[in-house]
Order: sequence, then structure tokens, then C-alpha cells
Amino acid sequence: MDDDILDKILGLLNNDNSSIRKSEVHLPHDLFDNEKDQQDEQNICDTKKEPFTISTKYKCSAVQLFNHTGRIINNFNNLCQQHDDHNNCCDYFIYWLYRKIIKSNYDAFNIHWLLNNVKGLMEKYNLSNEKKCKLNENFSTILDINLLKNKTALYYFLEYYDKIKKALNPGSTNKYLYCQYIKQIFRLYQKIQQEYRSKLIQTYIPEITKFRVKFNTNEINFLKNNCSDDLKNPIFNIENIMENSLNEEDAKVNAKETKEIQENDAIVNVSESAYGIFYNLNKYQEIEKLSKNYVSKTSFNISICNRTVMSDIDHDQKFESLCKIFIKFFLLLNIEEHNRDSPGKRHFDYLNYWLNHKLKQDSKSVTNFIKFLDERLDKNSKEYNDYFNFKNKIYNMNEDIYDKMHILYNLYDNYSKIIQTSKSTNVCSEYSKNCAAEYKKGIEKYLKMKSYKYYNALKTFRNIYNSIQKDTDYCIRKDLEKLPELTTIKEKEKKEFEKKASTTCQSIKTHVLNLPSNGENLYVYCYLCTQCL
Repeated sequence: MDDDILDKILGLLNNDNSSIRKSEVHLPHDLFDNEKDQQDEQNICDTKKEPFTISTKYKCSAVQLFNHTGRIINNFNNLCQQHDDHNNCCDYFIYWLYRKIIKSNYDAFNIHWLLNNVKGLMEKYNLSNEKKCKLNENFSTILDINLLKNKTALYYFLEYYDKIKKALNPGSTNKYLYCQYIKQIFRLYQKIQQEYRSKLIQTYIPEITKFRVKFNTNEINFLKNNCSDDLKNPIFNIENIMENSLNEEDAKVNAKETKEIQENDAIVNVSESAYGIFYNLNKYQEIEKLSKNYVSKTSFNISICNRTVMSDIDHDQKFESLCKIFIKFFLLLNIEEHNRDSPGKRHFDYLNYWLNHKLKQDSKSVTNFIKFLDERLDKNSKEYNDYFNFKNKIYNMNEDIYDKMHILYNLYDNYSKIIQTSKSTNVCSEYSKNCAAEYKKGIEKYLKMKSYKYYNALKTFRNIYNSIQKDTDYCIRKDLEKLPELTTIKEKEKKEFEKKASTTCQSIKTHVLNLPSNGENLYVYCYLCTQCL
């Protein structure tokens, strides 16, 4: 994606749409650009000073940019007061920085050095300021310049799309250019959807989520009517937008899975991608409703549930009734038109949770239920191959795993209800409060289990949830509950240490230490006093 194209579009918006003020298009980027010291920049690149004395790989302009960002961060609150949303200001700063890196076309060495050091500055800023810049939710240390370009291109397109949409009026002399820009972004989106590399996943999640939320059927129809499309190979296709080819399962197929939970004497491997099974929850729920009336015309059907067989397992009525529900749900999920929503057979992992949830309330074993099916299914049916692959995903979730999964289910269930609900204040507020309450449970579970994979799952949901707070198509912003702050275990321990240190200082200020008469501890006492005062 050529960065010059974005500059050109912004220029067109300034000239085309009189209802858009220049400040709306460029603020706060102009503020960030102006926050630098020209004299400082001239002195910063002295080759006799660090970091140039450490390595010749450092670019002078990269060091200047780091110095520039330092000045911005030091004056961040004042700069952001000129913008109505502090969190948006954080995002603008991050993507402003990305654009600077892209324009300078830095190598991986300088990108890594620059982003890591900026991250350090922002973490210090967050420790000393009441208003936090949610850097960890939006900030990615991306070393591949092309990934950085793609991510930034999607972000700015989504930021300015509504303004571009206003400019797509019949009288616009630049309508063709706007349409070409939109098509270029859609092609980029499709390209990203087709790529299966693990480094793409966390990088694109905020933009991909916003893109899917933004471009619903109505929006696609608007683009079809205003920008000519290729009928044989349409760009504006809702199926292409919602296709979930970008998923952690496929992208991390070769990723190393670590052992997380010990259940009895067996080790259950819970991969990080397993926590992402609820990404398409609304689609699974829709298919489950449809499956109630589904009738299979093959030997793989609900009639097998009534079969009486010689078995070590008693003919359990719970298993029989669940069997009928499961068979129809399983078959419909595996039909091609639905299966494309779950590449990599992700729905198998969801079905594992679904079965555990259905059976846990009756203290039934999932593996025993699978034995019940095994003894009755026709192994020669064409559907049996899918079933065979599915049952390899099955295990009895212990309480810890199930609780973590159930929290994520509740989070995505309430999120799904929010985006499918009209602007009904009471209902929206209720779902949002449920999200906040479940998220708090999730944080407590993460801190107790110390699972970094689960932390990433909570972080991913936070990005998805926060993306709808800026979208006027859904709940009114004031009715959306903010999620509790998510911190790593190290960050939490640091805060607890600082709190204890503060308490100790207060104690020293208000109490006189009992010192030996010879004054041996006088130095220690004075040092502590000076540190606390």
C-alpha cells in the first residue's frame, strides 16, 4: 500500500467536502509533527555519542524520531486535550509513529530498536499519569515493513471511511479516485485473509475486527451502487468480508504447544489457539438453531441414537437425547456452506466445549459419550471420516480449563448480543455490564492460574470489544461499560510492591525509629527518610 495514496486522498477530502474541517482530517497528526526541537535534532546525531558508538547500524533519522517521540510523550496530556477522546489520541500517536517508520523505510534493526524504546517511554508515562494510554492493546512491535504498511493502511481507511463515504456524491469530480482507493483497500483485505503466517494473527486483529463490523450487507450494497464492480469477480462481496480464513489455528499449525494443565495423571495440552474458538460464536449459535429442524438422508442420522448394543456402558437416557441433538448439529456444521466459517476444523474444538458444557451439569463424561457414539455409528458412512477427526479433539475438561473456557464463552456471547442489538439503551447496558463482570472473572482466573495464553485470549477479546465503542452503528458509547484493566502478573506485582513501599514510607514519616544509643542505624534511618520525603 503506497503511503502517498493516503496523502492524496486526505488532500482530496480537504478540497472536496466542505462539511469536513481540515482539523478533522489532520488532527492530531499536525500536533505531533510540530512537537520537535530543530536544534535538538541537529545535535542528536553526533557519531561520538550513543547509540552510534555502540553500532554503525543506527540511522540518524531513527534516533531523531525517537527523540521526537520522547518530546510528544512528555507533553502527551497537553496535546491530547485538544482532542475529544484520550484513547483515540493514543491510537493516533501509535499510527502516526508507524507512518513515520514506513516513510523512512527503516530496516528491522532500527524498527526493533525504535519501537521497543518508545514502548518503554509509554510504560513510564502510564505509571506516572492518571490517564493511561492503552499502548499494549494497539501497539505491535512489527519488524516486517510490509506488515506495518498493511496494518496502517487498514487503520487509516477505517478512520476516514465515513468522510470518504460523504464525498461519494454524484457531483464529486473525484468519485472515481475515491472508488479506486476503496477497491485497493478491499483487495488488500482479501490478500490478508488468504495469508496463513503466524505473525499475522495478533498484528491484524484490531483492524480485521473493525473491518468486519463496519462492512455489513447494507454498507456493501452502498458500495456496489456507488462504485462499479466486476460482476464476474466482485470485490464488494459480503462472503469475502466475513470469511474467517485469518485464524490462529491455521496460522500456528507448526507452533509449539506447551503443557499447561495437569488432569489426573495425564497432561492436557491447551494451545493458545484453543482459546480462540469463540471468535465465530454467533455463527455457531445460528447453526445450532437451524440444526433442530435438520434431517439427514444418510445412514449417519439420529436413528443410531436409539440402537441397543452390547456394551460396558449402560444405555444412558441423557446420552441418547444428547446424541440426537449432537448428530444434527455436527452434520450441519460440516456441510460445506457452513464449514467455510471454520477453516482448520475449529468447530471441532468448539464442539468439545459444547459437549463438556452439556454434560457437566449432569456430571457425565464426554469420553463416555464418545464411546456411546462409537458403538452405534456406521463406520462405512462418508461422514464417519469427519467424526473420526473430531473425536481426536475430545477430552474431559477439568474444572480449571472449563471455567476459563466458559468465561470466554460468556464474553463472546454478550459481545455477539451487543452487535446484533439495536440501540436499545437498557438491553445494551445489560450486555455490556455482563461483559465487564465476566472479564473481571477472567482476570482473576488468569492471575490465579498464571497462564500467559489465557492472558492473550483476554487481551484479544479486549481489542474486539473496544472496537465497537467507536462505532455509532451499535450501542451509544455512554451505555457501554468499560472493561476492567488487564495487567500482566509482573505489572501487578510491581504495583503491589510500590503500594507496600508507599505504606512503609508513610510509616517512617509518622513514627520515630528506635535507634541504638551508639547511633549505628542513623545512616539507614536518614536514607529511608530522604527517599520517602
